[in-house]
Amino acid sequence: MTKQEFVEYLDALHEYETFEHDMCKTSQYAISLFEISSLSTLLTKYLNLLADVLYSSKQSKMALEEIQDWIFYFVYEIDYGKEWTDETCSEADGTVIDISTSEKLYDYLTR
Repeated sequence: MTKQEFVEYLDALHEYETFEHDMCKTSQYAISLFEISSLSTLLTKYLNLLADVLYSSKQSKMALEEIQDWIFYFVYEIDYGKEWTDETCSEADGTVIDISTSEKLYDYLTR
């Protein structure tokens, strides 16, 4: 998987999530728990597939679960890098891990 493909897939997911969130707000959150659960399952499968493709391409030296953890962290914990700061994550030696963009996440995963 190329860097450009990885970035495009994460960007497409982000656009979809933004669209879905806007639709929920427009409908005053008149969305059923089933629909929310189905969406969450779909997003989880999509992110796992993205991690699996990156892992299977042998571009990363990380274990599959570690790649998944980093992608999920990027998406759900730091909102696609928008909430990243110099104190967000670091190596054991204190070196800052910059995953403030999907491009930088790819670079970290494939280093």
